[in-house]
Amino acid sequence: MDDKSIIEKIRKLLALSTSPNRAEAAAALNKANELLIQYNLTMDQVRMSSADVDPVGMCRIYCAVKKKWRTLLLDKIADVNLCAALFTERYVIVIGREVNAISVEVMWDHLEKVVQRIHLRECPRQAKSHYRESFKLGIASGISEKLEEQFQINTDPTQYSMKCIRSVSFILGILAGRRLLSFPPKALFAL
Repeated sequence: MDDKSIIEKIRKLLALSTSPNRAEAAAALNKANELLIQYNLTMDQVRMSSADVDPVGMCRIYCAVKKKWRTLLLDKIADVNLCAALFTERYVIVIGREVNAISVEVMWDHLEKVVQRIHLRECPRQAKSHYRESFKLGIASGISEKLEEQFQINTDPTQYSMKCIRSVSFILGILAGRRLLSFPPKALFAL
């Protein structure tokens, strides 16, 4: 399917989501959201009169690419932001929609500092360099797994609804613990 037909399908699903039938409206909205994520589209693109696609963006990230933990982490960050990372000797080229490429750059700046901070705090100072790099690789692997897990949750509509229920339950638990609610939070879900 081309972008124009996908956008038209999403528009029709969004129109159907205003149906008085709640089940039909919810199903249409979930399907529209699924298509937006699957085809990496934004609501701005759907609202536009023409089906022009955002221009491809590119950014360069300068870092020591030979370190395995950096390539692992950068590749995963690019992947979950729907971009491609091309590794050269001195830098990484991130290609994707402009907003996604910028997201990769911002996330990389932050997460690289997080890995370095954890490394300095937890790794013994007298450790050999290969041990320190392995330590950083372990940290980067853990972060990559969490990013992938969060990406899967965000792209699966059923997981998203369960996440919302858990969040509401958590907030109600806090309120009940502070005695701001007079009933136990589990009573809401027993209905």
